[in-house]
Amino acid sequence: MKKGMVNLIVLALQIVILVLLIVVVFTFVPAVKKSNSLVQKVSDIVDLNIGNQSGANSGEVSLADQDIIEIKFADKTDTVASLKNDGTGMHYLKLSLSVSLNKNSEDYSEKSSYFNTSMSIIDSTILQIVSNYTATTVTQAALEKDILAALNRLFDSDDLVYKVSISQYVIQ
Repeated sequence: MKKGMVNLIVLALQIVILVLLIVVVFTFVPAVKKSNSLVQKVSDIVDLNIGNQSGANSGEVSLADQDIIEIKFADKTDTVASLKNDGTGMHYLKLSLSVSLNKNSEDYSEKSSYFNTSMSIIDSTILQIVSNYTATTVTQAALEKDILAALNRLFDSDDLVYKVSISQYVIQ
């Protein structure tokens, strides 16, 4: 008899738990739906596009979204140039650089193709600028600034070259 009573109490508790689970489901599911709706509205306002994670509107910033295009110099990875002798012996500068062009420049459509065909002239201009520095006076920021100005002069533009980036900078 005791065993039968224990089984009845366990069955009654299971029915109570089942009823409570049904109440919880029907109480929390609408609240979760309302929360999801609120999050979706906020993301639409902020333009996060949470629902659409494929393609161009995934919230990722790509180079196509930017107004610049980066050009690496030639097929070689490094340029080695001799620095001006400052009395301590010959020094050399090894650098790798890339140039960012401004797509919104008035000269972009006309002159951007010159970068691929004029690499030797551009490289010569860069070597000429580097050779004006000594090992004690050369800095990466000064080189970037001077090369930027020289390339804009070379292409007769004020804003075609947006930025010059030096990724490797070694003085020996």
